Amino acid sequence: MDQILLGILKSDHPPTLQQQLIEKLVVAAADSRLSQKQTWDVRFIMDQILLGILKSDHPPTLQQQLIEKLVVAAADSRLSQKVCVDILEISSNWVVYSDVTELPCSLGVKVFLAFAGCNKAVLESYVSTDRLASWMSVTKATSSKPDNRSATVVLIRGILQLLTSQQSFLKLSNVVQRMAVTYVREHLDIRVLKDISLLMLSYRGCIPQGYPKELFCSAAVQTLAVTEIPHDMHGFARVVSDVKTVMQLLFCILSNESDVKCVVSSIRTLYEIVASVDQCRQPSVVLGSVLEVLPLEIGARVMQQFVTLDTEVSVLRVVLGYMIDWLLWPLSGSVYKWVIMLMKQLTAEGKYSLIVQVTEDKVDQVFKKLAIPLVRERHMRLLSFILLSCQISPEPFHKIVGNIPVMLQQLKCDSIAQELATMTHVLLYLHPGFPDLYEPLLDSLQEYEKPSLDQIKQCVSEHRLSNAIAGTPLTFSCLLLEKSETGKTGLVNLGNTCYMNSTVQAIYMCYE
Repeated sequence: MDQILLGILKSDHPPTLQQQLIEKLVVAAADSRLSQKQTWDVRFIMDQILLGILKSDHPPTLQQQLIEKLVVAAADSRLSQKVCVDILEISSNWVVYSDVTELPCSLGVKVFLAFAGCNKAVLESYVSTDRLASWMSVTKATSSKPDNRSATVVLIRGILQLLTSQQSFLKLSNVVQRMAVTYVREHLDIRVLKDISLLMLSYRGCIPQGYPKELFCSAAVQTLAVTEIPHDMHGFARVVSDVKTVMQLLFCILSNESDVKCVVSSIRTLYEIVASVDQCRQPSVVLGSVLEVLPLEIGARVMQQFVTLDTEVSVLRVVLGYMIDWLLWPLSGSVYKWVIMLMKQLTAEGKYSLIVQVTEDKVDQVFKKLAIPLVRERHMRLLSFILLSCQISPEPFHKIVGNIPVMLQQLKCDSIAQELATMTHVLLYLHPGFPDLYEPLLDSLQEYEKPSLDQIKQCVSEHRLSNAIAGTPLTFSCLLLEKSETGKTGLVNLGNTCYMNSTVQAIYMCYE
């Protein structure tokens, strides 16, 4: 019988015929129609059969079917230790090094765990700490396929699950704890990070401790920074799911009050990534998810170290721009709070012109995102802040004023429409003197409740930029734009002073 099986595998029969013949053999074996000697002969060469299937010229689909129906089905059979070890060796090499077959690594994991589950004693002796460390030392150059990097972690998690009650479990967990940082750094892949996160969430003893924990969090941030967003819906949903899993682990680590160093290290890594204006590609919007699990209070203290008079305006402009872009990522619901916090810190440092520049750059983008229900509320929070706080210039408001009637009509059945209308009334109060521009807008506001004058003044007062150093409201003279590198600055248009401003500036520039 064993020779017949090998003969089928090595024959020139069409793949469909080979499959039918092997299926009949499997059925025959299940009905116990083999003699004891024949049965043991088949088991004795089970590793050869597996290797024969993997190295055959059959199409991958047929190979997979043969393995699933023949090998996995026979995993509960009694095998000699040598044959079992050989099968574990073949399947683990398949998963870790991809030097056996082009079939999916997930099938190799299935084969390994199927045999290992029925031979735990052999598994425990086979998976030594050195072997596990060698698996986690595999580099991109060694592993030819990206799937292997993730499948290796899945395999290790399955092994730990099988050996939970065994003496070797603790030693193997320590190896994972020690090697996790290196593995994530070597393979900056969201799938690898997701599977590592699942492993650590299942077995908390595998989470690095002390300084390695800081390194692990930084490596996780770096992985998220290079995560690409697929254009197809299935791929997008997969990435969202993977990031959610990673965030569960980071929340477990970073929400612990005793792990302040991890929080600080993660914020520093994130800032260094987004502040690199010379980088080849933009950091992924997925980074916005990191801010969801970082305590805002600690973040404010750390960011103060970066927002100083010596910090280049171009760097801060890039950082703010990226953070605003992250609002579009579904898992970035609280990013607007970080943007507001950072803008307040910029105010305290007197960088008013930067706030105006960023507001003018991004106001149209933020406004248009109100049309997307999933991210509407967070964009409304930020839009209100940047427009009501930027009281020294009407330009950001004027960039969107012509589109507000259309947006109000689109949001008619949403409570945000009233918020938008109220904000618009306040802005009309702040920036008067443009009747031709505002007339179409006034008609669209008729359907919404108008705030009282006291309510408008209170809103203006609440959003007025404050001098964080002196603790007093800024006077109008303090809010003038910073001088350019020429040593000069323009005059702010109060709504009806444009001609006067131009005349004064023309006279000023007349040299004797």
